[in-house]
Amino acid sequence: MSALLQKDSVALARFVIRFTEFTIAMRDTLEIEISALIQRKSAKLFPWRAAAA
Repeated sequence: MSALLQKDSVALARFVIRFTEFTIAMRDTLEIEISALIQRKSAKLFPWRAAAA
């Protein structure tokens, strides 16, 4: 029984770690995409700023 509980605990820990890594990766990707979108929109709204940069 103890070995089974330990095995389940390890599986749960691995799942939590993988889910956390996935969430962090998705957040980073989303931040990059949002930043790129803001830069594109800013270049359209303020073309003189894009030319200066």
